[in-house]
Amino acid sequence: LPSDTHFVIHGGECMLDCPSGFMRNETNRMLCTACNGLCDKVCPSTVIDNVDAAQSLKDCTFIEGNLDINIRRGNNIASELETFMGLIETVTGYVKIRHSHALGSLSFLKSLRYINGQELIENMYS
Repeated sequence: LPSDTHFVIHGGECMLDCPSGFMRNETNRMLCTACNGLCDKVCPSTVIDNVDAAQSLKDCTFIEGNLDINIRRGNNIASELETFMGLIETVTGYVKIRHSHALGSLSFLKSLRYINGQELIENMYS
């Protein structure tokens, strides 16, 4: 396999990515290394308009860009969002929540500590 492959080898198996608790080895990107504590996982800007979209953020701790939440309906949404988004600690851009009346609070973002505001809404809000 070429060294720039998108796959990793872990436990003798070829996988798309390292399992939870592991991250790609810095010197050999095809291998996984155990994390000391929580692994950092960087994810791109995302629009969350349904639970399936939220699943793409599972285990993410750092959003490189913006987080736009626009969920119009659903049952037990906050619990489901916490399952997939509860580890996010930092968003480099803005967090925008609109038309999401099923959400009574932002408790599903239980680990969020920093909204850096590198990109702003209307040049004012993050």
